[in-house]
Amino acid sequence: GAPEGLSGDIVNAQVAKYYGLPTWGYAACTDSKCLDLQAAIEYVGSTITGLLSHCNLLHDVGYLESGLTASCESIVFGNEVVEYVRHILKPIEVNKETVPMKLLKKVGPNQTFFEADHTLRHLRDFYYSPLIDRNRYITWDKRGRQTMSDRLKKRVQQILATHKPLPLDKTISEEIDNIIATEDRKIISN
Repeated sequence: GAPEGLSGDIVNAQVAKYYGLPTWGYAACTDSKCLDLQAAIEYVGSTITGLLSHCNLLHDVGYLESGLTASCESIVFGNEVVEYVRHILKPIEVNKETVPMKLLKKVGPNQTFFEADHTLRHLRDFYYSPLIDRNRYITWDKRGRQTMSDRLKKRVQQILATHKPLPLDKTISEEIDNIIATEDRKIISN
């Protein structure tokens, strides 16, 4: 989680890129032992540097204690941080649809764009996450004062209750079974 380490990852990625080699970097990982404010800072820092370095693979998402510890909540939170930072770093499109000059001139200063078709088309063009609460205090209070930790626990429960992993290809599954059987025979014979 140290800033110097993250800067080193950027240098590593640039050297690898210079030589045409694939490289990896960190994203949403921390030296913290639990999902706390230190983890949040280091998750964001590692994700920004990982994405800006343009490495081929980001890994360690959701790892705590330098990869020695993880939790379902930390993995879900790490995924959220990666998506959040991706949206921050996404290029801003400037074209006739995103900057409607004709509409701006037509409506003029001190007027509203509420009734414009353009507003209706783009009303929901923003990043939305069910984990991030953007409500005002009074609404948050009425809804039970759920913290990020509460929302993470709920999301993990939803994932665990509904996730259906994709089945492995039959040949891969058979190969894994063969490897396990071979190792089991070695253990029994010793």
